Amino acid sequence: MLPLLKMVRVAVETAWGGRQLERVPGIALPPEKRIGETWELADHDAGMTSVEAPRAGTLRALMERHGNEVLGRAKPNDFGRFPLLFKFIHAAAPLSVQVHPDDAYAREHEGDAGKTEAWLILHAEPGARVIAGFRAGVSEREWREKAATSEVEHLLASHEVRPLDVIFVPAGTVHSIGPGIVLAEVQQNSNVTYRLYDWGRVGRTLHVRQALEVATIAAHQGPLRGGEPAPGTSRELLHCERFAMALHRGGHGARPVGDVPRVFLALRDGGVLHGASGAPVTLRAGDTALVPACQETYAIEAGPDALFLEGTPTELR
Repeated sequence: MLPLLKMVRVAVETAWGGRQLERVPGIALPPEKRIGETWELADHDAGMTSVEAPRAGTLRALMERHGNEVLGRAKPNDFGRFPLLFKFIHAAAPLSVQVHPDDAYAREHEGDAGKTEAWLILHAEPGARVIAGFRAGVSEREWREKAATSEVEHLLASHEVRPLDVIFVPAGTVHSIGPGIVLAEVQQNSNVTYRLYDWGRVGRTLHVRQALEVATIAAHQGPLRGGEPAPGTSRELLHCERFAMALHRGGHGARPVGDVPRVFLALRDGGVLHGASGAPVTLRAGDTALVPACQETYAIEAGPDALFLEGTPTELR
């Protein structure tokens, strides 16, 4: 039986990144680089995470050898990969105004999966905002005329965010993350992004035609708010057709795995993750672990203020 698996991240330098991930959630970053995101669990050619020893190797290799044990009832994506991808993101400057395609468009035009994603806000400076969806009354003509100009900002809905808000970003949602924000992201396993406006930054490719083809002109529900669960309890954050997200505070006893893989990101303080068999995994703040579907139960041993994000695929075989 596959044991619990601790992941080795990939850090990505970006035009809009910084160093805040060293403080929240507390990750050791490569020196002298502006790190915009870390890929915590990824089975993608653009960023492949590894598994810590004693099962050293890439997640891709693990899937090729033990895919059924890893996934159980969960479906791989259309390319045989682990269906989800997990990140931490720090926006020291705003991300480009962008949009992701759905599965059908991405498969036909990019040879990749589509991307629905969700963000859990971990840190937000006072007044920090995200862009998601359109303002009421925006017309198709107005959108097409202004999409690639600085005027696009006036067409889009801006939402102030605070820690533990959840922002759901279905494929087709035009969006951006403003400066002063750190978040954890759960998304489909895809690397397709169409940038249509980049705040005047030079040298980055824009994809205006594709963005116009895939964007959905619709309002957005805004942040989902709920706060921290009580110590020793959990709270579901989101359940959509691609994945579910939950927040665990403190430790708890054995719970069923349910024959689907479960990914845990330690957000604060950390603890010890136990499975039904094999060695437990110690998680410090910022660490990520995969509970394979073949494990029958999992349990968390942690102090009352520890915080863990759980992500689980919801598409089943």
